[in-house]
Amino acid sequence: MKKAIELIVNGQKHELLVAPNELLLNVLRDRLGLTGAKYGCGIGECGACTVLVDGKSQRGTVKTASLTDPDIVSQKPIDARWQSTASFDFAAGLYERGYGDWSTDYNNRPAKHHRRVLFVRPDVYLVADTLIPNDDKTHSYEARWHLVPTATTLDATTKSVTTTEAGQPNLAVVPLLTKGLEVSKASGVGDPLTSDWHTLLGWYPVKWKGNYKSTTVRHLRNGTGTQRFLTLLLPLRAGMANPVKSVSATGANSVTVTLTDGRTWTITVNPDAAGGIAFVETGGAGRKVTAGGDVTPTSADVAPAAPTNLVATAISPSQINLTWTDKSGNELGFKIERKNAGGAWAQIAATGANVTSYSDKGLNSNTLYTYRVHAHNAVGNGAFSNEASATTANKPPTIQLTGPANGASFMAPAEITLTATASDPDGSILKVEFFSGATRLGEDTTSPYALSWVNVAAGSYSLVAKATDSNGATATSAVVSIAVKPPAVVGNGNGLLGEYFDDMIFAMPKLCRTDATVDFAWGTGSPASVIAADTFSVQWSGQLQAQYSETYTIFTQSDDGVRLWIDGNLLVDNWTDHSPTENSATVAMVAGQKYDVRMIYYENGGGAVARLLWSSPSTPKQVVPQSQLYSSPLRTPENPSDTVNGLDYAYYQGTWDRLPDFAALTPIKTGTVSDFNLGVRARDDSFGFRFTGFVEAPSDGSYTFHTNSDDGSRLYIGSTLVVDNDGLHTMRERSGTIGLKAGKHALTAVFFEKTGGEGLSVSWSGPGIAKQLVPVKRLFRPIPANGDGLLATYFDLADLTGKTATRIDKTIDFDWGKTAPLPGFGADTYSVRWTGYLVPPVTGSYTFTARTDDGVRLWIDGTLAIDYWKLRPVAESSGVVTLNAGQRYSIRMEYYNGPSYGVAQLYWTGPGIARQIVPQKRLYSK
Repeated sequence: MKKAIELIVNGQKHELLVAPNELLLNVLRDRLGLTGAKYGCGIGECGACTVLVDGKSQRGTVKTASLTDPDIVSQKPIDARWQSTASFDFAAGLYERGYGDWSTDYNNRPAKHHRRVLFVRPDVYLVADTLIPNDDKTHSYEARWHLVPTATTLDATTKSVTTTEAGQPNLAVVPLLTKGLEVSKASGVGDPLTSDWHTLLGWYPVKWKGNYKSTTVRHLRNGTGTQRFLTLLLPLRAGMANPVKSVSATGANSVTVTLTDGRTWTITVNPDAAGGIAFVETGGAGRKVTAGGDVTPTSADVAPAAPTNLVATAISPSQINLTWTDKSGNELGFKIERKNAGGAWAQIAATGANVTSYSDKGLNSNTLYTYRVHAHNAVGNGAFSNEASATTANKPPTIQLTGPANGASFMAPAEITLTATASDPDGSILKVEFFSGATRLGEDTTSPYALSWVNVAAGSYSLVAKATDSNGATATSAVVSIAVKPPAVVGNGNGLLGEYFDDMIFAMPKLCRTDATVDFAWGTGSPASVIAADTFSVQWSGQLQAQYSETYTIFTQSDDGVRLWIDGNLLVDNWTDHSPTENSATVAMVAGQKYDVRMIYYENGGGAVARLLWSSPSTPKQVVPQSQLYSSPLRTPENPSDTVNGLDYAYYQGTWDRLPDFAALTPIKTGTVSDFNLGVRARDDSFGFRFTGFVEAPSDGSYTFHTNSDDGSRLYIGSTLVVDNDGLHTMRERSGTIGLKAGKHALTAVFFEKTGGEGLSVSWSGPGIAKQLVPVKRLFRPIPANGDGLLATYFDLADLTGKTATRIDKTIDFDWGKTAPLPGFGADTYSVRWTGYLVPPVTGSYTFTARTDDGVRLWIDGTLAIDYWKLRPVAESSGVVTLNAGQRYSIRMEYYNGPSYGVAQLYWTGPGIARQIVPQKRLYSK
C-alpha cells in the first residue's frame, strides 16, 4: 500500500505517493528528475559510501528528511519500514546485496547488512549496524560518519568525536561497542552526493550547500563472523558540550552511558538481525523507550494497560501496604484510589512509572479500606486494576496494674487487693484478668477493675493484669513483684535466766530467777532485797527465737555498762559507766531458729536501767517479748556408769599457730591424769594436749567455764564449744556459759604451746559455786569396757596335762553336757585354764561364783578366791574380793571334768551389779 508523503526540494513542495520499499534516491532521480542525486562511485571515495567491508562499499542507504528546528539538528528517519510515536522514531533496513565493486553480481556478494535507527526525541539518535558475512574469513569492517565542519575534537576517554563549529548546532558521534574498535578522523575523503537532502549515514547541518570537503569519522574493526557497530548521535545546541561522561559495557550487546548531569542511558540491541533497540533513562524523566522485533515498539500513543493482581495487606493499626503487577510499558506513573465502606472513591496518591507498591499510612485502626489502581501517560488514564480490601488492625487496649505497689510486702496468710485501670482507643474493654505468673486469679468486667486475692501463702509473686477489648485485642500490664512473708513465728518462751550478783565482778550469784523480758528501770532501787542498790551486776542467758527470716537490729538501753552476745558473737560492748544510753547492732536471723543470747550488765551508782529490744523490716522496735526468749535448756548429762576420777589425755608434738584437729593426728603417747596437767609433756615447746572425760555438775543451773592459757585453748561440753581461747598469746582468760543438768557431762579441752611460756588452767562458777578451778573430784574418766575375753588353754587330761589347744573365750559360760569341749578331745577327763585381766567398773566388794561340774579354782590378782578341786555334780563355789574401779587385776581360773557332764561358768555381783556372767567387756586376754 502506497503512502502519501510531502517533499520540499530547493523550496518547492512535492506531494507524492510512494511504495513502502521505494528509496528516496530513486524518487529524487526518477520522479523529480533530480539527476544530481548520485548513486555513488562504488569505491568509497565520494563520501556517499559510509559502511565498507574490506574497503568496499556496502550498497543500500537509509535517507532522512530535515526538520526545521534552527537550534537542534534533528532529522526524521524514512525507510521502507518505519514507525513514529510521540516519543521516538524508529527505522530499519535489511540489505542482502552484499559488498564488492560494481562488476560483482549482487547475488554472489557474501555478506548482508542490517541497519536500525532509533530517534529518541529530542535528544539522541541510536544507529545499530549489523554486518553478517557469508564466510568465516577475517574482514575489515568500517563505518564512516561525514561531518561538514572541519572543527572537531576527539575525546580519548569516550572515543567521541564532536563538531565544534562556533555559533552553529553541532553533533557528537559516540561509539558504544568499542571493544576492538579503532576511531580516527580524516579530512577530504570525498563530497556528499546531495545538497539539501542529508543522508543519515553521514551528518550535515541544515544550511550546508555546495561542494565541501568534510571531516570523516572512521570506526574500524577487524574480525571474523558477525560484527556490530552501535553509535550514539547527539545533536547539540550551539555552544553545548558533549554531555557523555563515560561509556561502560554491561554485556555483549548492552552498554550504560553516563551523562555529565547525572543521568544514565542503558541501551540494549537485540542481537538478531530483525531485533529492536531498548533505551532506558534513569535520573531524569525516567523514560523508557523500547523498539523491538519487526519494528514493533511499545507506543506511548495509547493509554497504558490496567495493572493486575492488586493486593492490600494491613500490617498495623494505621498502615496498609499495596502491591500490584505492572502490565504496561508506557505509563508515566500510577494513581491510587481509596474508599471507605459506603464512601466514594478518591485519589490518595500517585507514583512514578514502573512502581508496583505503595504504603498507605496514617489510617484509622480497625477500619475497612478498599483500593484500586490505574496507570496513566500522556494519552490518558488506563483501566483500573481489580479492587482489593483490607481492614487495619485493631489497636490494643492500655492497662496498668495500680495495686499493689511494686515491691510491696505482706504477711501470710495474706489478703491482697489487686486493682487496675484500662482503656481502649477504638472500642471498649470487655474484661480485665489478673494473673500471678501463669496462674489466672480471676477477672472483673466493670470499671474500676479489682480483685480480692485471699489466703495467699508465703512466697514471691509476679502479678500482671491483662485487658481484652471488644474486638479481641489484648494488652498486659507491667509486672508488679510482691513478697508474702511467712507468718511470724510466735514462740512459747519463758524468758531468760537472770543471775544477780551483789558485786560487779560476777563472783557469786545471790539470786537466780527467770525474767520474762529484760525491761528494767530500777532507778535508784535494786532488783531484789538481797541485792544492794548500787554496785551490782546481772547476767541474762538463754536463747532468742527469731520471728522472721530478716536482718534484725538488736538494741540495749543501759545505765551503766552492758555487753551482749548472740551465738557467741559480741554485738554490743559498752562496758563503761554512763547515763541511760542506747547501743545497737544488726544480725541476720532465720524465722523459728533459736540463737544463744547472753547479756551482762553492771550498775555502779545512780540510776539503774537494763533493757533488751529489737526491730526488723516486719517488726517495730519493741522489747524482745517473752514468747521469743527461752532460759537456756539445761543439757542432759551422759552419766556414764563406769567412771573414775581423772581425765584421759593424748599428747602430741608439732608446731602450730592455731589449734589443729587433734583427732586427725596420731598422739605421741596417751594416758590418764587427775586434772588439766601439762606435766606429762616431753618438752616445753611445740606440743599439744587433748584432755577428755566428764565434768560433774552438782546441781541444775547455768555454769560459766573459763580457760586461762598460753598459747591457745578451747573447751567443749559435749559437742558445744563453750570457751574459745585459740591463737598465739600469753596467758589469757576467756569464758563461756552453758546450762547443765546435774550429772556427768562429756568434756574435751584442747591446748597447744608453740614457744615461750606455757600454761593451762580451767575454772568454773555456777549455782552456789564461786569461780574456782574445776575440782579434781568433779572430773571423771571412763573405765575401759572393751575387753576381748580370756585366753583359754584346753588339756585332754583332767590334770591340766596332755595334748593342748588354745583360744580366746569371750566369757566363761559353758555347759558341754556329755560332749567334748573341742574337736579331738574326749567327752570326759579334760581340763581348762583361763588367764587374763579383769577391770571392775566401780569400787567395792565383789562376789565371784563358779558353777561347775567338776573341780574349780579361781585367783584374783594372785589371791586364791575359790578352791574346790574334786569331783561333784553341778554346784557353786563363791569368794569375796574388794576391787577398785578401773584398775586392772589379773585373773586365773582352772577347771577339770571327770566322768559324765561338763559345766564351767563364772558369775559376779558387785556395787550396783546384779548377779551375771562376768561380761566380756570387763575381761582382757592380755
